[in-house]
Amino acid sequence: MPRTKKTKPRLLVEQVDALGRLRDKLNKLKTAEHDLAEAVRAGMAAIGLDLVEGRAFVAHLSERRTLTIDPRRFYRTVPLATFLRCVRVDLASARRACPGDGLDAVGDMKTTPALRVSRRAGGGKGTRA
Repeated sequence: MPRTKKTKPRLLVEQVDALGRLRDKLNKLKTAEHDLAEAVRAGMAAIGLDLVEGRAFVAHLSERRTLTIDPRRFYRTVPLATFLRCVRVDLASARRACPGDGLDAVGDMKTTPALRVSRRAGGGKGTRA
């Protein structure tokens, strides 16, 4: 159950609004960065360049290799103790395989503070302390 007070410190109200605006800007920046990076990658690939020098920055186009391990093949390749030290369980898959509270018996629960900031209904243009 959320704990709220009728009277909120004005500074804290202003900080929450500033944090929300900052997160909005960051999300817009991440989207813009992704779109622009994709345009640069596509442009460089289209004309066969792997390096473009700007006035202040240089872009290098290269390949990134990602290794994905097949768990079954890895299990057959290494001793069981080694496999168990290396393996990680995907939580979403584990929940599908073991619904309900079954995972609680085989997992460790860690609780950490989380701060969610969301826009108020109606846009929340005004602030009240």
